[in-house]
Amino acid sequence: MADPTTMQRRVPPGYRFCPTEEELVAYYLRRKLMAPDPSIYNTIPEIDICKYEPWELPAFPETEQDDSECYFFNRCDYKYSNSTRFKRTTSLGFWKVTSKDRPIKDRETNNVIGIKKILVYILPRAFSSWELMQLGHS
Repeated sequence: MADPTTMQRRVPPGYRFCPTEEELVAYYLRRKLMAPDPSIYNTIPEIDICKYEPWELPAFPETEQDDSECYFFNRCDYKYSNSTRFKRTTSLGFWKVTSKDRPIKDRETNNVIGIKKILVYILPRAFSSWELMQLGHS
C-alpha cells in the first residue's frame, strides 16, 4: 500500500490525467490485474480507502491535482469471510452505495467490461458527505 509520507510526486507539472471510464477499466485496471506494470503504479497509486478518511486522501502526492477528481486502486475486502458484501467502513464513517450499478462498455464491441457504482461517504451525526465512484472489472 502507498504511504503518503514516503511517496514522491511522479507526474510532471502541467500533466492532467483525465481517462474515460472505459480507459480506466480496459487499460489501467485490467493491466494491473493481469500483468502488473510498474508504470501504472506511478500513474494510479494503490491506497486502502478504509484506512483513511476522505479529507486525508489529498495528503497523497498522486492525488494532489487542481481538479476535484483523483484516482487510486483499492483492493476490496469482504465484510465477512463467507459474504459477498464489501467492507467500506473507516474509523469515523463509511462509504454507502447511492446508485444502481452502471455498466461500462467497450466502445468497439459494446461488451460490458466493468461496473460503476457511486458511493457517498457518510460521517454519522454530521451533515457533510464525500462522493466516490467505484469502477470494477467484470
